[in-house]
Amino acid sequence: MMKRYARVFICFVLLAALGVSMLPAAYAIPSKLTLLKCTVAGGRVRTAPGSANPVVDSLSKGEIVLYAGYKKGSHYCVCTDKGKIGYVYSGFMSYYGSVRADQIYYSSRPVKYYNSATRNARRKGTFRSYELIIVYQIVGGVGYAKNLKGKGGFISMSGMHKKHW
Repeated sequence: MMKRYARVFICFVLLAALGVSMLPAAYAIPSKLTLLKCTVAGGRVRTAPGSANPVVDSLSKGEIVLYAGYKKGSHYCVCTDKGKIGYVYSGFMSYYGSVRADQIYYSSRPVKYYNSATRNARRKGTFRSYELIIVYQIVGGVGYAKNLKGKGGFISMSGMHKKHW
């Protein structure tokens, strides 16, 4: 259960619990996170900088990750949409945008998203359990949200949890 729970947390607070010391103890999460886009197919996310280190995830071309500004040499410490934490070579990444840290949410269950906020809305898809979701606006218990892949729509905020840093 702890392993599944830890995936929702973006690397910077639970690294000690995961047994990985990637960030200095005094490192604080900024209020604004950067979205980076992978420019190559198979960009590897590793436990530490350098090709000799184990791979924790592989990025597809165009995949978006969260970056809080911590860099070690020529590698960025990133968090994927699956909550995988590690370092990726900065030459494989390009700036995509930014998001406030307080806009990051998740749910312990799958969340359906719809094309509008009305009762007769059509379902467009479903976010996975523990997937990181960016909620842009909330009105009356309904939020407009997207995942890091850019897919999304209107969701019920019932059962959603704000990512606390």
